[in-house]
Amino acid sequence: MNFSSCNPQRAVLLGMILFLACSVAQAAETEKRAKHSHSAAGLSGLTLTNGVGMIEVRGETRDDIAVEILYQVRAKKIEEAESVIERFTLGMREDGDWLVIMPLFDGEDFGGRKPRGLGKVNLRIDILAKVPRDLRVTATVTSDLLRALDLTGGATLGATSGDINLERIEGDLVTTQTSGDLSLDTFDGILRANSTSGNMTLRDLRAEVTLVAISGEIDAKGVEGTLEINNKGGDILLQDIDGPATIVSSFGSVEVIEARDLLQVNTSSGEIFVVGVGYAGQAISLASSSGNIEVEVRPEAALNIGLNTSTGSIRARLPLEIDDVSRTRLLAKMNNGKDLLEIVTASGDIRIHIMED
Repeated sequence: MNFSSCNPQRAVLLGMILFLACSVAQAAETEKRAKHSHSAAGLSGLTLTNGVGMIEVRGETRDDIAVEILYQVRAKKIEEAESVIERFTLGMREDGDWLVIMPLFDGEDFGGRKPRGLGKVNLRIDILAKVPRDLRVTATVTSDLLRALDLTGGATLGATSGDINLERIEGDLVTTQTSGDLSLDTFDGILRANSTSGNMTLRDLRAEVTLVAISGEIDAKGVEGTLEINNKGGDILLQDIDGPATIVSSFGSVEVIEARDLLQVNTSSGEIFVVGVGYAGQAISLASSSGNIEVEVRPEAALNIGLNTSTGSIRARLPLEIDDVSRTRLLAKMNNGKDLLEIVTASGDIRIHIMED
């Protein structure tokens, strides 16, 4: 709209209407805070669900479960907002040796979505739970943040389109997401992470790790332990990997910097780039149907090299002892080595050279 061409009286009227609308919207917001506590004696786990806000779980040195909850409601009229907010409470019940916590509306579980009958009323509920560190946690959100800190009993965590942020977790950890991102910093245990289209960022893991993704990117640095990745379409970046690593990717690229153990990478059309090949006792197998493969080798590497391509080209800039060579094949040794470096492509090119400083 070109405001310079508007009738001045209409412009003033429009401004008054917008001001009044904003004033009403601001006046029709209300919130309620509450605190709850439950003994953790005899409990082995906690289940938390929240479909209309975030969940944060903090592990602490304590013998109870303390919950802080914030309810926020926005309605057309302040009277309506205040009436609606009083109908929300927090439910706590024991199920065997687990405590189940969830928001309630009129005393009933509303299934993680805005209760029926609220019309245009906007609702948000945020939950903070402080728990004993060794308590196992199961938590689920829909489209908001799920955060957990300092847990040693493991966790099962899920989010539909919300992010999952984790720090200092131990035990058996399972995460499931549709489109939200996963961030995990400092972990010791067994990790199984599944994502449809969200990204994964992992740091400092001493773990057995299995990652499955459809189209999200994976960025992992500092992994000690077994690493298995199956990613259909997202790019993969791995750094400082101490343990056997197996990576399968359909369309994304794979970049590996400083893997020190067994490394197997297989892609359909994504490119592969590996830096730092040649640690003693290391075996590496790289394969791609149509993507190019480039490898940077440590100067002291003692390798038994086999390079094969069907229709691509091979270029090797290394001090090699040639056993067999053709346009599509190279068998050679570097520093009279025995550690296997095998690279196979169908139509992609192969490039291998000494690491750059």
